[in-house]
Amino acid sequence: MSEEVPLARVKALEEEVERLKAQLEIERDGAGTEERTQTSNRSKQKKRGAERPFDFSAHPGRHVALRLAYLGWQYQGFAVQENTDNTVEARLFEALLKTKLIQDRQTSNYHRCGRTDKGVSAFSQVISIDLRSTQYGEGLGVTVPAGVEVKGKASAEELPYVKMLNSVLPQDIRILQWAPVETGFSARFDCQSRTYRYYFPRGDLDVDLMAEAAKRYEGTHDFRNICKMDVGNGLSVFYSMAVDYPLVLYDCHFEGVNWRNETEEENHVLNSLHQHWVQNAVKTQVLLGMIQGLQKKNPEMTSLQCWLMEGSRQRKYQPFLDRPRCESLESRIQHFVKRGRLEQEEGENGEETTVFRGKRSKHSHLTTTNQIQEQNHGAKTEVSMQ
Repeated sequence: MSEEVPLARVKALEEEVERLKAQLEIERDGAGTEERTQTSNRSKQKKRGAERPFDFSAHPGRHVALRLAYLGWQYQGFAVQENTDNTVEARLFEALLKTKLIQDRQTSNYHRCGRTDKGVSAFSQVISIDLRSTQYGEGLGVTVPAGVEVKGKASAEELPYVKMLNSVLPQDIRILQWAPVETGFSARFDCQSRTYRYYFPRGDLDVDLMAEAAKRYEGTHDFRNICKMDVGNGLSVFYSMAVDYPLVLYDCHFEGVNWRNETEEENHVLNSLHQHWVQNAVKTQVLLGMIQGLQKKNPEMTSLQCWLMEGSRQRKYQPFLDRPRCESLESRIQHFVKRGRLEQEEGENGEETTVFRGKRSKHSHLTTTNQIQEQNHGAKTEVSMQ
């Protein structure tokens, strides 16, 4: 037998071994892919299971008041608005929904104590709302959904509302306290008083004289004469306002509300506020150093302009009572009646009915003169100086 025959046989066997190895690798890869696919499918099934809707009907609810603080400088106001979601209230409801404390805003029985405008902050804003609870037994503000078996279910410690919300809220919005309240309690209508603070540099201002002048605002007054009167749409501000960022809703007072503290969260809030203060105090010193540096080079340089007023400053000061005032609402109505823009007719009960004619705003409608006056009643305000 020649040597070529065994060599050919060995070569064929080697090729067969390589083929079998390759086939084995393919089978292993296939099995691995199948296993990974099964693992992935199980993971997706778990994820889909986790996304099942939260069953709010299986949990009690509790009507509570929440006290919160926020730095409003970066927000367009407190209340939700149609043209922007950059509001404190929008962030608040995002947190309430994320923590599954409410199902939606519409069914949450929500009231706010007061609105704050763009740039305004608050140390004691208060809202009332129905939140998910752990209390199956009796308790202030607790309601148990119909069909939920209460017998045999022990009430656990109440949910840590402050901690839950602060864990998902922005750092410039903090819940301070919560309180259980009666189911009919309203943060808006049960508020006894609101206290605002406005911060400004004293400079050479006569603060005693300012305090004396402010006392004239105490009581109930009609401020419509310093507003622009719009018969169809209500009031708008007539004079330039002071800037917004120094204004703080400092306190909202309620009778009989027992606030509950979460000590650990209070320390976190204190540390957060202290961090904000340190950062801004350092920035203040940086700016002060620059101002002093310029004044040192030129001692005659001064900075007398008040930067807490919007718009341009009048060259000559005009006393407040000498400034122009708008006509009364009644005279504006008669003005538009004479021009044919309004018609007054006698209604069913003898009350005058005002009908808008000609060009109409989107808010214009058939209304009575008394309703117009009620619409503008917001300018009649009671002020208490503290």
